[in-house]
Amino acid sequence: MSVEASAYKGLEDNFQISMAKYLDSIGVLWFHPANERQLRVIVNKNGTTFSPLGNKLKKKGVKSGVPDIIIFEARGFYHALLIEIKVGKNKTTPNQDRWISELNKRGYLTKVSYSLDESIEIVKRYLSL
Repeated sequence: MSVEASAYKGLEDNFQISMAKYLDSIGVLWFHPANERQLRVIVNKNGTTFSPLGNKLKKKGVKSGVPDIIIFEARGFYHALLIEIKVGKNKTTPNQDRWISELNKRGYLTKVSYSLDESIEIVKRYLSL
């Protein structure tokens, strides 16, 4: 699909909320890893910036680039379906590309979607496997 052809025009938060409603309505086991938090940054006496909560989350295992939607429903040869959602002309980051590649290599179906309709179609096709 061309990014320009049917890109979601709203905020990514609204896209995610719409997908959450849809996934809940069909009863699949899923979740959204909230990796996009806005974290407070502190500047110490030496002028070094850091985020106490960001550092703590990183130590606890929060990983940059993990897809936005993880559906724990095994189908066909796949362990789960993961979807990275994008709005407008946004592209995947290098970290997201690494996650997508590694997940696909390890038996997970991972897709990037630029529209609500496309995301729903991805889910329907996957669940029909």
